[in-house]
Amino acid sequence: MRLSRSWLVAFVAALAWPSMILAHAMPKTEEPAAGTTLRAAPAEVSIIFSETVNPHFSGIVVRNAQGTRVDNGSLRPDPGNAARLTVGLMPPVGAGAYTVLWHVLSSDGHRTQGSYHFTVSP
Repeated sequence: MRLSRSWLVAFVAALAWPSMILAHAMPKTEEPAAGTTLRAAPAEVSIIFSETVNPHFSGIVVRNAQGTRVDNGSLRPDPGNAARLTVGLMPPVGAGAYTVLWHVLSSDGHRTQGSYHFTVSP
């Protein structure tokens, strides 16, 4: 019985180990949220990630439907939340579809990237 418990503990630990190793910073909250349609253009785009990120090796780019970059290129980390990054948008951001492209280096050294879309209605 004692041997069986030891094997069970080892088995559970082995299953948990890969998930701990493969942890990556992924968006938990986006503002504006992915897939939303807004009545008014936002002044900025903000993403809170699942773990802290290194702002020096991270970025957020926002492009309109024509592929033109509409963010101001000034990525701002949140001094109160090391998992949050924000970038301002250059006015005037008009009606249309927008793509947010992000890449981050998490504090544990993993790089992740992705994208999402939002729309501003006329």
